[in-house]
Amino acid sequence: MKIANCKIENYCCYAFILGREQKIALFELESVLRRFDVCFDILSLQDNIAIIKTNAGFSDQISVVSLMQLLGGTVKIFEIMQNAKFKMQNYGMESLLLDKLSENQTGGTLNFAISDYSGFYKEKELKQIGIEIKKEARKKRPVRFVEGKGTELSSATSYHKIFKTEGEEFGLFKIAKLLNCQIAGEVENGGRTKSDNLTIKQFNNELLIGRLIATTNPDEWSDRDYGKPAGDKFSGMMPPKLARMMVNMVLGENQNLKVKNQNCISKLKIGHSGIEYSLKIENCPEGPELAEGQIDNSNDLVVFDPFCGSGNILMEALLLGCEVIGSDISEKAVEDTRANLAWLCQNSKFKIQNLNSKLKIENFVFKADATKEELIEKLNMFLPKKLKPNAYKLFIVTEPYLGKPKKVKVDRSQVIEEKNELKNIYLNFFKNIASLKPDTYNLITICFVFPIIETLDAGEVSLYNECVDELRQMGYNTTRTLRYGRDYQVVKREIALLQLGNQRTEEQKNQFGNVL
Repeated sequence: MKIANCKIENYCCYAFILGREQKIALFELESVLRRFDVCFDILSLQDNIAIIKTNAGFSDQISVVSLMQLLGGTVKIFEIMQNAKFKMQNYGMESLLLDKLSENQTGGTLNFAISDYSGFYKEKELKQIGIEIKKEARKKRPVRFVEGKGTELSSATSYHKIFKTEGEEFGLFKIAKLLNCQIAGEVENGGRTKSDNLTIKQFNNELLIGRLIATTNPDEWSDRDYGKPAGDKFSGMMPPKLARMMVNMVLGENQNLKVKNQNCISKLKIGHSGIEYSLKIENCPEGPELAEGQIDNSNDLVVFDPFCGSGNILMEALLLGCEVIGSDISEKAVEDTRANLAWLCQNSKFKIQNLNSKLKIENFVFKADATKEELIEKLNMFLPKKLKPNAYKLFIVTEPYLGKPKKVKVDRSQVIEEKNELKNIYLNFFKNIASLKPDTYNLITICFVFPIIETLDAGEVSLYNECVDELRQMGYNTTRTLRYGRDYQVVKREIALLQLGNQRTEEQKNQFGNVL
């Protein structure tokens, strides 16, 4: 899989370790790379590992290490070391890892670990290799071999035991050639989704060695998930990582973002204290000249969540440097969102990149029924006053009410009433926002979550499939759908990316009305 119209020269290879929702994480990764015009080729895709070839300089806009500050679905990034290909035997590998350990100039005891993503080594074998390396390395300096549960270090262990201590983690990767890949949720003619088709072929018995260069910070994700001041179990249940992935997916549809240098999103300080954000830039000059690390915000990126709940989507969009607007039919949800956004902005752990902001957060979370004209009326009160026409790009990212929580499957007959209720809410919402046309509001993409309900007697009930025909008649085109959820969950999420055509036909206007 290769991005079109680019040439890769003097390449480097990186292994991206994806999280549990691998297909969504992969699409998010591709979206972010597209957003920053990174020329890349996916060399290998197997399970939760994507090995990517790209130019040695990676991108004029962003560094590969900085990607970890953006991505929600990637947990680790390894740089494949030059001349680190070897057959599946221990000799050769041990001497190479010893050489790399000797290059680390960190003072004190050096922590190191080995994660086997190839499936070649058993846990005892990997432990023995680590012990042998430790014995040899100790002849020159104090070292500690960090063992994980199984053959792979968890992202939390990698962050706390390796990354924060400036240690070394080496990843072992199997070389598998990607022959054919269709990411899950490609959309057929007619709008309904078809099953994914992945074809993988392993072409030799060689392994690659990678060196850890970035890992996710689990503490920050946990703080935003469980540490925010407001929310309840019925509102704001979306995990922050999913919210981040959804925002990244829609921003990937906007490819005109220009940045002066590669530290555009985060200037990283990597030391004993781990990663520190340095994101907010104030007093930036006006005009075409960009400040150091400044995103060209002449076309502001505005993320609107009309079912904002506790504000999880808006929080992640804000961290990515977007302007945010939220609304909800519930007054409590509006107050919760305002409180959580204020907490995020005031929390020293989360530095906000909100460059030359023209919007005031407290004024842009309001109470409104997303299915009624009051939503558009209130939105019109804000956008034209604060932003020049067509001076922004609007993205709608939202998760509406998905129905009552369900712990056990029931017969289809027992969910029909709720299905019809949800369908009515969703279609009325899409009908209501049909006036936000690309040519007037610069609406780029809509990311909308539909529920999939598992039943005892009729398999899955997909609300997206229930709605798609009417959505197409309203003028919406689906570009992709992706599923999110564990196998045992009765209700899963179906994430749809949709775009609204510039013009609706007279037949569509007569049938659905001309919403203004």
